[in-house]
Amino acid sequence: MKVVFLKNFDQMNKKKGDVAEVKNGYAVNFLIPRGMAAVATAETVRNAKEAKIKKQERKEEIVGDIGKLAERVNGKTFQMKVEVSSGGRVYASVGKDEVKESLMKQWKVVGEEIGVEVDLARPIKEIGKYPLDVEISGGDVKKNAEIILEVISE
Repeated sequence: MKVVFLKNFDQMNKKKGDVAEVKNGYAVNFLIPRGMAAVATAETVRNAKEAKIKKQERKEEIVGDIGKLAERVNGKTFQMKVEVSSGGRVYASVGKDEVKESLMKQWKVVGEEIGVEVDLARPIKEIGKYPLDVEISGGDVKKNAEIILEVISE
């Protein structure tokens, strides 16, 4: 029986949208009831191909977005406002997550398709300028950029 896989199925090394010939009993008793596959009709095959094409187009769009973002931010200085004491020390240290959140807001990165990872050896405890390496990623694509984070008082 010919089926279209609705989910990735590692046991058979099949990806979502793949069409394969499987034994009738396996399809009827295992794959179809568990929602892993559907009977391959002209419509389901066409839908699977369209979904694969859309996914590939979106992946290419993300690759372009990541490249543009990396070029746009490389070498630039970004400010982050924090509460500081009269001596210039930060009340609560600034860690990777806070820096990442601040940068994503400033860069207007929304959604889960594009991620940002910050290479911060230890939390920031004083105001000043800090050179940072950031990795902008989405799917299989990763681009690196060097930025300067300026921590200033509110």
